[in-house]
Amino acid sequence: MSSEKWPRTGAYAGLFTAIGYLAFASLPMPARLRHLLFFSLPLSGILFVAGLYALLRDRRDSIALQIAALFGIIGFSVMNVLAVVQIAIHLRMTARAPDIADPAMRGLVRWIEDSVNAVHLGLDVSFDIFVLTSVVLFGLAMIRDPRFRRSHSISIPSRSRRNPTSVRWLVCGPWRSPSGWRGAK
Repeated sequence: MSSEKWPRTGAYAGLFTAIGYLAFASLPMPARLRHLLFFSLPLSGILFVAGLYALLRDRRDSIALQIAALFGIIGFSVMNVLAVVQIAIHLRMTARAPDIADPAMRGLVRWIEDSVNAVHLGLDVSFDIFVLTSVVLFGLAMIRDPRFRRSHSISIPSRSRRNPTSVRWLVCGPWRSPSGWRGAK
């Protein structure tokens, strides 16, 4: 693929990643489709990072920009491992649990599942660390790029009141705070 096509490929992959994640998180769908979507998000995320890097390096390549791309690719690779581990644990545990008639044994199986599930939660923290670092470094590179306004470069993580474990990214300019947005509380 020529270097001119990477930014466009990254843009399409970024849109797919964002829309796919929203669909995965909010829409009911059959389990197989849900798994397919979950497995495809890290791959499209990697393409998004590669495309964004190709776009920004044309103006000014720097160590920070290269680290942003590297950490973004590592983060989405960790997300791929996270998806495989999470779904494998879920499928294995749900396949075995219906065979158990004893309530005490079911409780033990549930405790084991919760304990093993900590592996995927640890991978989620690792994903967050790499992707957050990547987002910050890409944001700094975008501040220096004349094709982007400052409002494109500043990302503020905030926790939703309805779902305190999810993080949504709000883009705001230096002249506004998220609480100043229409409808914000």
